[in-house]
Amino acid sequence: MFFYILSISFQLAGSTILLIFPNRVNRAYLVKSFLLNSFTSANENSLEYDHKAYVKSCETIHSNCIAFFYLLCGYFLSIFATNQSEKRLQVLISIAVIFVVLIIISRLVVSLIIKHSKKVTQRITIDELGKLGINPNLESIKVEEIDKLCNN
Repeated sequence: MFFYILSISFQLAGSTILLIFPNRVNRAYLVKSFLLNSFTSANENSLEYDHKAYVKSCETIHSNCIAFFYLLCGYFLSIFATNQSEKRLQVLISIAVIFVVLIIISRLVVSLIIKHSKKVTQRITIDELGKLGINPNLESIKVEEIDKLCNN
């Protein structure tokens, strides 16, 4: 009994930390995590990047938050769960149906967030990077130099 209580406690604490600790859905986190793994260039006062890749990155982060929430709920509900049913096929089918419904709901929620959230739809600017305390490591290079590198 002690190890069961300890196991559930660790699972609940871990999923709660993953869900709320880094506050993963604020604009600063979305921008920083995207810029760490993407190619970005600056042209005078504008920032050039793949906005579709940024939106996809935001979608992944939001999906992860929902997944952590599901884990937290699952761990919490497992405290009350006992499967003493002889109808294993019925249990399996019920799990499959609920699983599919949860996946569909998750995709719909994430797509609504992505479509209507200004922190996702708004383009990243150099001014915003300064306000967020992000100092991009941008080098200036002339178009002729890029052409020269590409043609060699």
